[in-house]
Amino acid sequence: MKSRIQTSSYSPRALPGNRGFSLVEMAVTLGVGSLVLVVIGMLSFCGMRSFLIMGNCVTLDDKSRIAADQITRDLRQATQVLRYEADADGKRLVLTNSVQGVLVDYVWNAETRTLTCEKTDQPQFTCLNDCDAWEATFFQNIPLASVSSPYLPATNVIGGADVNLARIVSLSWKCSRPVTGSNTKTESAQTLQIALRNAGQP
Repeated sequence: MKSRIQTSSYSPRALPGNRGFSLVEMAVTLGVGSLVLVVIGMLSFCGMRSFLIMGNCVTLDDKSRIAADQITRDLRQATQVLRYEADADGKRLVLTNSVQGVLVDYVWNAETRTLTCEKTDQPQFTCLNDCDAWEATFFQNIPLASVSSPYLPATNVIGGADVNLARIVSLSWKCSRPVTGSNTKTESAQTLQIALRNAGQP
């Protein structure tokens, strides 16, 4: 009597929870993950750049404010503008306070981008760093009916500039600092118009 041997064609199936990733699913997952990482990196870079820009703005504004306070005080106490020189290398403004016997010398150096101040019997000190431009304009204390020029310019009878007649000084400057890791710069501009309160005193 022959025995029968039954064969089975059963092949085990993977359980639903153990199914592996297909090639398409793996590619999609890697693509989405890369996109998320790129977005996070861009947000981090933009956040860091904004932080650096804000830090530069605060630093430049603080230094300009301190310099403006110093210059305003010196000009208000000055009795006369003695000299103003301007060339490609920089600019120089010399004031005198004859009441206190003090000579004040402001020098802007175009190469070093610094504004320094030196007073009688005092060491030279730096008012501004990173200063790209520094301008001065002089007026007499005579109002004009003009929006663009509210005061009469400090000029002599033949129309030439004469700073000895100056009673009001208009100053403007611009400072800038580079943003680390970028080609951009942070800029800060300042404008002042100061009257010489002691002008004309002996």
